[in-house]
Amino acid sequence: MELTRREIEMGTGKTVSLLFKFGIPTMLGMIINAVYNLVDTYFIGSFGMVPTAAVSLVFPLTLIVTGLGTCFGTGTGSKVSRLLGDKQYRRASEYTSSAVVSAVACGLALSAGLLLGLHPILTALGADGATMPYAAQYGTVIIAGFVFSVFNITVNNIVVSEGATAFTSGVLVLGAVMNMVLDPLFIYAFHNGIEGIAYATVISSATSSLVYVVYLAQGKGLLKFSLKNVKPSGNLFGDVFKIGVPMLVFQLLNMATLTVTNTLAVRYGNPSVAAFGITYKLFCLEVNAVFGFLKGYQPLVGYNYGAKDYDRAARFTREGIFITTAFCVVCNVLLMLFAPQAIHLFNQDSAELLAFGTLTLRVQAVGYMTLAFQFVGASYFLATGDAKNGGILSLCRGVMFLIFALLLNGLMGRTGLLAAFPVTELVASGITAVLLLKCEKRSEIPTAATTM
Repeated sequence: MELTRREIEMGTGKTVSLLFKFGIPTMLGMIINAVYNLVDTYFIGSFGMVPTAAVSLVFPLTLIVTGLGTCFGTGTGSKVSRLLGDKQYRRASEYTSSAVVSAVACGLALSAGLLLGLHPILTALGADGATMPYAAQYGTVIIAGFVFSVFNITVNNIVVSEGATAFTSGVLVLGAVMNMVLDPLFIYAFHNGIEGIAYATVISSATSSLVYVVYLAQGKGLLKFSLKNVKPSGNLFGDVFKIGVPMLVFQLLNMATLTVTNTLAVRYGNPSVAAFGITYKLFCLEVNAVFGFLKGYQPLVGYNYGAKDYDRAARFTREGIFITTAFCVVCNVLLMLFAPQAIHLFNQDSAELLAFGTLTLRVQAVGYMTLAFQFVGASYFLATGDAKNGGILSLCRGVMFLIFALLLNGLMGRTGLLAAFPVTELVASGITAVLLLKCEKRSEIPTAATTM
């Protein structure tokens, strides 16, 4: 099969230019995706502090969906990008078709299970008499639409692996813009309250799914989806899950992080729960931007690694570390400077929430300056099929936060809980540097860690 223009570009183009060409569209798409989450938070905040706290308690469940979709999507995308680099197009299509069908089946099962046990689950997440009605209303609708989210995340990651970053970004933008238009419609025209915000999210997600279905049905890309290509096997799922499962566990640890944070924060009142929920959504904007850029970085590394051009893969990594770290430093300095204004956007009725939210945002911003370095390190290992090191970096951050949060909260109360965030980021960055330096000594990724 003759090489496409995109494949030639991935294998021979200027590395910095390609990082921006592939990374900026996915970065913008993920930023807009995060913005609509902030828009949701803004509208929810207009109903008061209790609904804001209630939705914060539901939010960890969405991370299960993200984890499931990322498991199938990233695991398959990592393998597919290397297969494309090795010119194994048919096998790449078999991986794609099998993963998409499996992800949809798992998404349906997840929605059914969560809906059946919704109230006990919300109670375990910290919902009480005040927050339970809002959490149940919002959660029921959101969970019913989880299958669309799983499908979208899976397909997005797989299609990105063939370099179609502009298309996937366009789908993200479509869903985000639709959600932002539907939010006020359901709230003010249909008077559905926070339940209406959930309806807007599910409808937008379903629309994005429809666009992906049309794309796959047309078969315009390198990857061909077909039920005939669905060939599940132990080897196939082994390849997918050795990369995908660490990403799933990463999201489950994020869920555990939020759950533990909310559970501990409940002791200090709903203003504390709401403050952590708001700052998490704000940082999602930055995190999504970095993840978006790395969604463009990963197929470039995977393709060149599959083509056995290891020096070029290392060059992409060095430059990726520099670009994303500079971005994070600028973002977090701005968040520290404008923290009161940022919190005020989502809270107009609680002085305690404004004060603690401002402090929370500034303290967390210190640790988040090193976030991109950690993510690039994990992305490199996962893109090249190094499940061991990729898994370590994907998991250690969440595990360490749980340890530090429980320990420091026990020693210093709410101040200790807050301190656990920057402490975790700094330690996780140190572990990332050590693993990358070990790779450098083995000549797997020359000098990548020295750019930190």
